[in-house]
Amino acid sequence: MEHSTVDIIQSSSTLQLSMQLKIDMPRPVHEELERWKAVKFAVPKDYGFSAPSKILQKEFYTFAKEDNFNALFGLLSDKLEHVSSEEVLNVIFKHVTASGNSLLHVATSHGSEGVTQLLCHHFPLLITRKNFLGDNALHLAARAGRFDTIQNLVNQVKIDPHKTLELASLLRMKNNKGNTPLHDAVIKGCREVACFLLYQDLEVSYHKNKEDKSPLYLAVESCNEEMIASFIEAMPEGNLGNHMFSSFRREK
Repeated sequence: MEHSTVDIIQSSSTLQLSMQLKIDMPRPVHEELERWKAVKFAVPKDYGFSAPSKILQKEFYTFAKEDNFNALFGLLSDKLEHVSSEEVLNVIFKHVTASGNSLLHVATSHGSEGVTQLLCHHFPLLITRKNFLGDNALHLAARAGRFDTIQNLVNQVKIDPHKTLELASLLRMKNNKGNTPLHDAVIKGCREVACFLLYQDLEVSYHKNKEDKSPLYLAVESCNEEMIASFIEAMPEGNLGNHMFSSFRREK
């Protein structure tokens, strides 16, 4: 079969276009995440306790907020090639927003799953870092009703090969008001988040804040039937009455 010159040119152009599309086609998100997880960052143990010293740059904040993990970790990797590891770690652990929020606080409050995964993977000490109100990343995610992010954080703690912290310790951490992440989920009426946290650690239902109120007390006080139902479903059968009495008993 004979082909005209036009047919050959069109066929060649189609092939070139197809090849260009394959070149330009971005890799799946999970592949990009795995690629960044393979990058090595040094993390001295004492950095988790370092005090904030500088305001977080706008570009870092924006990348974390918008879940642009390629841009964020590309910037961090570029810095790693031109400056000392210590300077990169300063950005991660010492640069915060005006509220004292780290990059992980920013990512979790906005539901930025990719950035959250990578920060937890490379810098697990960030998970327990508190802002100026005493909130860790889990507090902010719970308050914003970020169910996927809550799951992400909890799973990262469970699979952390370095065993940086125990899950129960994270779930029971209190902010300046004495609230745990479960308190905040109940206060904001985020039932899905509250239910998930309950099944991770039922004991935290009875932990009281500075107003002497437990999450269980707040759930009943709110008259939110769905929230109350979540607590009832999570309680061991036959123990609800005792737990309710314990929660509502006031300290004089």
